[in-house]
Amino acid sequence: MNDNLDAKVILSIEIKNPDLVSELTTISMELSLPLDELIINSIEKMIYDIKFVRSLRQ
Repeated sequence: MNDNLDAKVILSIEIKNPDLVSELTTISMELSLPLDELIINSIEKMIYDIKFVRSLRQ
């Protein structure tokens, strides 16, 4: 992972799917993790998984 402090993206998203919002909130509470951290970690995990699958194809 690149921990370059000069690289930053600020996202403002609106999630309109009530089921997804509920699930994210529930998981966030279960893990005692702020919602923004959960979402960031989830994105990182998804990218990791995509890279892994790509490596299998090569």
